[in-house]
Amino acid sequence: MQLMIEIPDEQASRLGLDREEMQKLVSQFLTQIPLLAVADELIAFLGGGPQAREIVAFQVSENSQSRVRNLLEKSRAGTLNGDEETELNAVESLNHLFALIKARAWRHLGSAA
Repeated sequence: MQLMIEIPDEQASRLGLDREEMQKLVSQFLTQIPLLAVADELIAFLGGGPQAREIVAFQVSENSQSRVRNLLEKSRAGTLNGDEETELNAVESLNHLFALIKARAWRHLGSAA
C-alpha cells in the first residue's frame, strides 16, 4: 500500500521547507505514528492548505485533548497498557512535529510583517 500526500509547493515554502525537506519530515513521522484521531485531525487541517496565522492558532478538538489528558493521567499513575503507551508516544511525536511547524509559521509571520 502506498500513501501519497500532496502539499503544494507554496504551502511548503510558507513553512520554510523545500520539497525534499517536507517529504522527509512527513515520511519520518508517518512511519512512526499509528493512525490516531489526533493525527487524522492534523492531516485534515494541513491538507486544507492553512495560512501561517491559522497554523499558529490551530488546536485539536476537545475530544482529542481529553483523550491525551486521560493518557497522561494513566501514565502518571503507572496504569497505561501497551497500546496506550504506544498511543501516548505517538501523540508526543505529533505534538513535537506540530510545534516545529508552528514555530516555522510564527517565523513566517514575523518576516511578513
